Amino acid sequence: NYILDNPLTLDDSQRAQQVYGKNIRYIKGHRTQPNPIQVHTTRPFPLPEHLLQHHRNVTLCIDFVFFNGLPFLQTISRKLLFRTIERVPSRHHRNILAHAKKSNQIYEHRGFIVQYVHDDNEL
Repeated sequence: NYILDNPLTLDDSQRAQQVYGKNIRYIKGHRTQPNPIQVHTTRPFPLPEHLLQHHRNVTLCIDFVFFNGLPFLQTISRKLLFRTIERVPSRHHRNILAHAKKSNQIYEHRGFIVQYVHDDNEL
């Protein structure tokens, strides 16, 4: 015993390891992750007809959000409340237009018409 008045011995430590197993924190920090399960993509399901009848014209709101100092451009549609978010390399106008076009294509592909786009003066 190197520590004075310590009632634990080497035998106690070995018995504890047999009963409880190895240190979980150590194992988690030193194990490699197995191959992740592949995520299968699904086909878009058909939209209800009443949704397209009543909400065909869409108004988008667009703005920057920051996570850990990295800029992301997000859009959310009024009434539908469908949100898109994409990491952008910078807050340059080219990046904004490219993301806005992608968002517009998503809506057009599903049969919606983006009628208005709202943003703050930053964009």
